[in-house]
Amino acid sequence: MKHHIWIALLLALVVGFVGCSSKKGEVDTAKLQKSFANSDQKVNSSVNQAVVDIQSEKYAEAITQLKKVAAEAKLTPEQEQVIKDTLEQLSKKVAEAAKGAVDQMQKSIPTAPTAPK
Repeated sequence: MKHHIWIALLLALVVGFVGCSSKKGEVDTAKLQKSFANSDQKVNSSVNQAVVDIQSEKYAEAITQLKKVAAEAKLTPEQEQVIKDTLEQLSKKVAEAAKGAVDQMQKSIPTAPTAPK
């Protein structure tokens, strides 16, 4: 049972760190916006929502939006590459947040006192 509590705590910390990361502006959205500026309204709307999610540090939502665009829209090779690059940047941000959450969790775990020799 304790194992499940720690897993739940870890997931909560990861979600918290992903939403509250202190490193802003590391995901380049300019190329993404430029690449889709002349797309049809539905695709452009999805990309714009992904950009808003990135700027709000809602990386999971942005990843979902971009994967949806990649799967459903007819993209140029340039657009495919921009989505791929952006997804890689987002994956790095999520990995950084997860590492930070694990580090924070490890710091918060009380250590057992050592027995006197």
